[in-house]
Amino acid sequence: VWSHTATGRQTLRAPLSSYVAAVASAGYHAPVAASTAKDSLAKVGLHCPGELRDELWSNFGWGSPWPLEFGSGEQEDGMVLDLLGLQLQRFLVEASSLAQLGGPTGLAELSGACVEIDDICGIHTVLRATGDADEMACLEEALRKCCQQVSKLP
Repeated sequence: VWSHTATGRQTLRAPLSSYVAAVASAGYHAPVAASTAKDSLAKVGLHCPGELRDELWSNFGWGSPWPLEFGSGEQEDGMVLDLLGLQLQRFLVEASSLAQLGGPTGLAELSGACVEIDDICGIHTVLRATGDADEMACLEEALRKCCQQVSKLP
């Protein structure tokens, strides 16, 4: 789980399963977005993106300078990843080996990186992983231990 760091704030790392159990026991319910940003804001009593930024500043002392609809959503933004200290990497692995590692969820819990299936190419699977340098190194090490063939893709 990623959050913005700040001076004096302690970062706690936990497996995703532990985090999910903790938020469930705390009674958290995930918000549900409406079909448009305008409708979603209206559901919580806000009527324009500027009000959301003002609300973030007043409640949390922080508001993102990025517009709500930043980028195309289809492509990664290297500048944003860099600002967050993240890397993105794609790996081509054998689908059968992926199952032995617990699939994307197992790899995410093992490495701390966000791991998703990006594409399936016959007997191979393309994994899309996002994480910091340590998480990516841990992920690559786990893949190389279990998979006979691991290729990094551009």
